[in-house]
Amino acid sequence: MSIIDQLINSAANQVKSSLKGVARSAEYSAKQKGKETLEKAKASALSKKVEFTFEKIPDTLEEFKALPEVSKLTDPFATTALTIVAYAAYAKNKAEGLAMFNVLRGPAPFSNLDISRTDDSLKGRTYIPMSYFEGATVENNYTPSVPYKVVVIQTSHTDDTLSEGYKRMFVKSAGADTERYITLRTKASTKEWFLSEHAGITSSIRVPQNENPWA
Repeated sequence: MSIIDQLINSAANQVKSSLKGVARSAEYSAKQKGKETLEKAKASALSKKVEFTFEKIPDTLEEFKALPEVSKLTDPFATTALTIVAYAAYAKNKAEGLAMFNVLRGPAPFSNLDISRTDDSLKGRTYIPMSYFEGATVENNYTPSVPYKVVVIQTSHTDDTLSEGYKRMFVKSAGADTERYITLRTKASTKEWFLSEHAGITSSIRVPQNENPWA
């Protein structure tokens, strides 16, 4: 075999080896993408979304207690939706909103620290609670559609790190890129789910368009 033939064969073998490597890499990449797609599909299948509709934000504790969801606190989705309603009511009337929050807190009413943190979250930002209702956007200054609708989300494995008896539920703010969470605690004797921690929904969000000097 001539030197030229040897060079040609060597080059051909290198090309074959390179092609095999590319094929193996592509096959591995495809498998990884397949696994990722499967995991996302599993997570999606294990997540649950429930939409709640409210004709208005209650002005008084009596109106709040009249909501059918208040009698369904054994449903963590209902407790979460009512937390958003109470937060929106608190932004309008602190005393009435606090009374609503305390219904949702069950045997552990708001502490002074809870009240202080909630007050701080609303200073100049009373739009935050409204951002959790459907139809609210940055562009419309977080003006939700009426009737008021809130979607509550439960995802897989989010309770794995929590103590027994606690549950984490999620809601989406139009002014944030990711869902915000609320932590609930169950009362063993009644199986009701009460609000344990709501700091996750009080964090700042994007300012509405009418308050953005660069808009």
